Amino acid sequence: MRAESFYNVVSYLEGLDDPRAFTPYGGASLHTRSHGESFMTLLIERFAGGGLDLIGEPEAVLSAARQLALLVRMHDLLEASAETQFIVATHCPIVLAFPGAHIFWFDRPPIVETPYKQTDAYASTRRFLDTPERRVLVAVVVTQAGIDFSSCRLEIGDGLEAVSAIVALIVLHLIDK
Repeated sequence: MRAESFYNVVSYLEGLDDPRAFTPYGGASLHTRSHGESFMTLLIERFAGGGLDLIGEPEAVLSAARQLALLVRMHDLLEASAETQFIVATHCPIVLAFPGAHIFWFDRPPIVETPYKQTDAYASTRRFLDTPERRVLVAVVVTQAGIDFSSCRLEIGDGLEAVSAIVALIVLHLIDK
């Protein structure tokens, strides 16, 4: 369930003006909780197992600790019923690390199953954790230049390679203006 859809469902339930509408969600409107806590309430109170659950980018609303709680809940539901299945769209290395998960890469054809440690999410997080001070420095340089590189895909290493890549992107940006 996407964040926008979830918000709309909760708003619909509130619009029913029926106090029983939130009984299956712990008895209180989910709008009274943070987005992450509302999602966890949904996961705990409404996901019962025995079916197919589609979840879109749960990391958008969950802290790292809550992402781990999501994995525990998914595990418990899978253990409770062999009929339970999850399809989760995610870019999160924590969620991707679910034991036994089949990870499929959809960014470019053909769609292929990808080992966890070969995903971009794992690789970029690993690089950041190995040298956070360098990654933060690059992000600050780009931010201070006032350039939106969100559509760029940049694979950079350490030191001068990173600086060279940033300078090249800044120069290309200036030429385009």
